[in-house]
Amino acid sequence: MMRTLLLAALLCLSVPAFTQHINLEKPAVVAFGSGKKKALSEWSQGRPMVVVTIGTECPICQKAAGVFQELADAYPQVAFLGVYTKWEDTTLIRPFLEEYLLRFPMAIDPKHRLIRQLKTDVTPEVFLIDPKGIIQYRGSVNDWFVGLGKYRTVVTEHYLKNALDAYLAGKPIAVPRTKAIGCVFKV
Repeated sequence: MMRTLLLAALLCLSVPAFTQHINLEKPAVVAFGSGKKKALSEWSQGRPMVVVTIGTECPICQKAAGVFQELADAYPQVAFLGVYTKWEDTTLIRPFLEEYLLRFPMAIDPKHRLIRQLKTDVTPEVFLIDPKGIIQYRGSVNDWFVGLGKYRTVVTEHYLKNALDAYLAGKPIAVPRTKAIGCVFKV
């Protein structure tokens, strides 16, 4: 009996605390630059993908932009997509991309349909989504920021990188969710 309870307890610990599934076909977001609507399945093309919510005026997005691009470059087998909210001043996006050297695709969610599906209200927040639409990781890219205006001098935890490495190796993600620290927006 005791062994059965112990085994049951261990199995519960190995299951992620949340399972969130999103529809990769709907809603579509608008590609920045071309204005074409594309579903997440079109962006990912059957690959795992990382969706990053971004705000041009968010200081944490500005500081983390280089990390996002480094990860996009390091994981070419993963589709990366930056998503801006409907509140974004679209005239600021191109200068933001140029200043922070972001080269992965960007989109705008004009009706917050994807934002609502992701259940987020903060920039930046990252989502590792598998080809079936299951969110494997969500939260902060790393532990650099501990609060608004408060950050570590040295990053000690690389949450998204660790999640990507584990997922791509077919291993369980040790930390499938963290609290995203960033700029809150209205949904």
